[in-house]
Amino acid sequence: MKKLSLLLILIITITSMSSCIVTRNIIDGDKLTGADGLVENEDTIEIPETSLYGVQYIRTDGYNESFEYPRLIRITSRKALDFYVNNFDGIYSLGHRESVYSDSTIGFADAITEYDDGFFEYWDIYLAVLEEGSGSIRHSVAGITSATNVRIDSIVPECCTDDMAEWHIILWVGKGEVIDRINGKDVPVYTPEEIYEEFVNKLRSCAFEYLEAEYGITDATLGIVERTNYGRAVEEGFDNPLGYSPGYNESPAWRVECTTGDGRSFALYLCDSPFVFGTVGYVGEPVVHESMPQLNLTTLLDFVSRYGEDLSWDTFSPYYSVETGSGLYILYYPIDLNFCLLIGGSSPAGEPMYIRLVSELDLDKYVDLRYDDVNAFVEAAPRVEYFSMGEVAKRTKGLGADVGVKHDGFVNTAPLAIENARQAIERASGECTVSYDTATAYYDNNMRMWMVNFSTLGQLGGDQSVYMDECGVTELIVYGE
Repeated sequence: MKKLSLLLILIITITSMSSCIVTRNIIDGDKLTGADGLVENEDTIEIPETSLYGVQYIRTDGYNESFEYPRLIRITSRKALDFYVNNFDGIYSLGHRESVYSDSTIGFADAITEYDDGFFEYWDIYLAVLEEGSGSIRHSVAGITSATNVRIDSIVPECCTDDMAEWHIILWVGKGEVIDRINGKDVPVYTPEEIYEEFVNKLRSCAFEYLEAEYGITDATLGIVERTNYGRAVEEGFDNPLGYSPGYNESPAWRVECTTGDGRSFALYLCDSPFVFGTVGYVGEPVVHESMPQLNLTTLLDFVSRYGEDLSWDTFSPYYSVETGSGLYILYYPIDLNFCLLIGGSSPAGEPMYIRLVSELDLDKYVDLRYDDVNAFVEAAPRVEYFSMGEVAKRTKGLGADVGVKHDGFVNTAPLAIENARQAIERASGECTVSYDTATAYYDNNMRMWMVNFSTLGQLGGDQSVYMDECGVTELIVYGE
């Protein structure tokens, strides 16, 4: 730390506090100007005892079910601070922040530049790690209110954003000082090494559960847990049975070395939820599913531009379809959550009566690919909106029936594959207990979760949202006010 900035902080601290004083040595005989304008002894400085010397509030978003809040991280050296940053940046946003917006703060890396080896000779810091139900909430540290208790007040505005936020509040305390309570309640206190070890143990536990559930492996040794990213998993060619896709290659991941009891070795990748998403080099007998490729919208639009009115049964024969006709011969081709293709006629030997791109949200909306403006239809068609199951899980964590959140006792407990919004709405309606005239489906592509909201048009509150996985199993119900 630059000595000048340290001296300035000390001057402010000393002149603003009137508690009892102790004498401590100062590095290299630095001089300090006291409140009376005189230079103090070159070899000593006076520091208030059992006090809080400084506070920094850093927003460090990063939802993770493995951790409890609030908690304290006790850091007594620059090495320990660097260990924490190196292992938890990515789980939380602990890097440099180029711009500070109205809903953010300076970056964690920017806040800790002054905490060098010289600083930790005389002081320690605690990281109070908090989670709030809204990013609009701010904090105010009132100080050390008893021997080991720190008071942290939440400042809640009248209107709050509907998002979660995680914070690291940096508390600058005297060397060796103990804090183990926040607002009068005992909270867990970790060193950086202890919280990392606990996290790694949870990763290993998750890995064991996954190996048994997906591969039937009950005898395995889990070795090195290596911090890496999703991009490396892609490069190594991991299998991806659960279809995990974080959206960017730098998404944090952990690579775990695995050895089975019969001597087979392979790697297991986990993301930071923790959520296992694949293995590399597993030499067990693979499960082979022979299936036809599914038609996608890009390929379909390419066929339209190339063949136009010459589109036929044969054009789409290489793709997966289901016969659904009654009277007519009709083939149903699933495309995505928003569209499907229907081809109908007397038989595949004859000319199709229609080749329709149909809205999955409204089967009465369609165009014939051979004669209508397909691009305009695609542009104007209704879409299944995206929602974040992670955000929902954060908002409802710890809430119960008294506030309209239901975690068990569901109707839909047996698996039933859900392939489109219509099926999701029909399935979710079995859980609905409110009157409604509107049902809207949403989908989380990463978590493979459906949300169906049942409401009455023009009515505030009184709605109900049902959350199901892609197998139609209900996992959560939330009632509106």
